[in-house]
Amino acid sequence: MSTVNLSTTSVVPARPRRFGLLASGAVAVAMGVVGLALVPLLTVAAVLTIGVVLLGAAVYQVTKAWRAPDGQPRKPHLVYAAVYAFGGLAMVFNPVGSAVGVTLFAAFALVLWGLYRVFGDAARRDIARGTVALIGGTLLVLTWPVSGLWAIGVAVAAALLAVGWRNLVGGLRPRRPAEPEATPDEPAYIA
Repeated sequence: MSTVNLSTTSVVPARPRRFGLLASGAVAVAMGVVGLALVPLLTVAAVLTIGVVLLGAAVYQVTKAWRAPDGQPRKPHLVYAAVYAFGGLAMVFNPVGSAVGVTLFAAFALVLWGLYRVFGDAARRDIARGTVALIGGTLLVLTWPVSGLWAIGVAVAAALLAVGWRNLVGGLRPRRPAEPEATPDEPAYIA
């Protein structure tokens, strides 16, 4: 039987740094508040960002088609590239119109998801979430096209506020006391 003294090899669990959590939380909350104050501008910025990402995805698909080895189909990559490029260019050159269209699509998706959650499969039924989705989607549809100017910006600002609040609470949470370590006089036995 061999003995191992665990007191010389202590393992300390990694803790998130409080300053980093507090700083990122404060920045995210500040950005969320500014975003709520400038909702139409945040909507346009979000749509432009998504458009640039779609253009990047189009370039990636073209390079995948170009670098595909002989015998592998290239046509699907080129089709994806064309769709991404079309969507990206539409969003970059007409961000307001794209925001209105994306909002209408999201509103119908919310309504359909809400109907499924309220009246759908019994195993997946969630009446509370479904009702909230139905109400939100219906309100977006009823206020469309004006809702296209604010809905995406409000969603982005709300996400920033939620992440910022979570980080602030995580940074302010009291630390757990450290677990007592074994003393050098108490060897740990491993069979």
